[in-house]
Amino acid sequence: MANLELRCASQTLERGIDPTGTAPAYDAYVLVEVPLPWPAAVTDLPLLADVVRAIDASGWNATVLGVVPEHDEPGVHQVVVHRRPPGLFRRFQRAERRVVTAELGAATEALLAAALVPDGPGSAPAPASTTDLLVCTHGRRDRCCGSFGTNLHTAVGARHVRSGVRSWRVSHTGGHRFAPTAIVLPDGNLWAWLDVDLVDAVLHRRGDLDAVLAHYRGSSAMGSPPVQVAEREAFRREGWAWLDSHRAGSVVERDGDRFEIRLEVVRPEGSAGAYAATVERTGTAPQPICGELLTGEGNGKSDSIWSLTRFDPVDP
Repeated sequence: MANLELRCASQTLERGIDPTGTAPAYDAYVLVEVPLPWPAAVTDLPLLADVVRAIDASGWNATVLGVVPEHDEPGVHQVVVHRRPPGLFRRFQRAERRVVTAELGAATEALLAAALVPDGPGSAPAPASTTDLLVCTHGRRDRCCGSFGTNLHTAVGARHVRSGVRSWRVSHTGGHRFAPTAIVLPDGNLWAWLDVDLVDAVLHRRGDLDAVLAHYRGSSAMGSPPVQVAEREAFRREGWAWLDSHRAGSVVERDGDRFEIRLEVVRPEGSAGAYAATVERTGTAPQPICGELLTGEGNGKSDSIWSLTRFDPVDP
């Protein structure tokens, strides 16, 4: 019989697995209010069929997430889309629409096709945007998210509403072994093993950044895992202002499990910088199964173990 105390998230935390480098990379997020209950894969719902078709036809590298409705009006859905503008990344751009079920596909298509506001260095400041805190509570997919995530969402409650933050219960986002997990949009950052204090630190960009970054899964705008590992060090050195900077990262050379990374940044005050980093994959760690003590290969999947062996400022 499974031991309910042996949660995969607890075992991963106790083993000291570094969560950075596990953020899925997307150029767009599509959030759709979907009433509970959800199946293990929310996209299996017929309700979302037109949404999925619209995303597939759009050309965007996008994911669709179900969110628990904030109202009890049947057949009405809020659709929220976050899209990444071209060029150096600062934040996603948010748009939303309230529609009836029959209009879900058309609304998704229109929101994905709408013009983006230029957001490169030197562009006019973007208007204030709502922050979406997406807490995974998808218990049908994983019991850690169902319990830890739901408890976190309940604890966070409505405390941030006045500061422009909307907290959503959301379907599977990946990384349930790091539950409770959350995505913060439009920043595009993913976080592991959250509690209320950490949520406050992330949303208000305050507190001990080193301690916060121990919970950082990475930026969905930063692509591959080794780039995310290097980007965390830039985040650490630049401080919270990193999230208001325009930035980019790429693999410039690969030799087996060794990756040469280049990061570029244009800071809020206009100064430009760059970093060169070497990131190496030094091994793997098996992912545990909820209810079972990890003694072998776990669930058959593994997390890469990354080592940052060089990180130097270079000429922009």
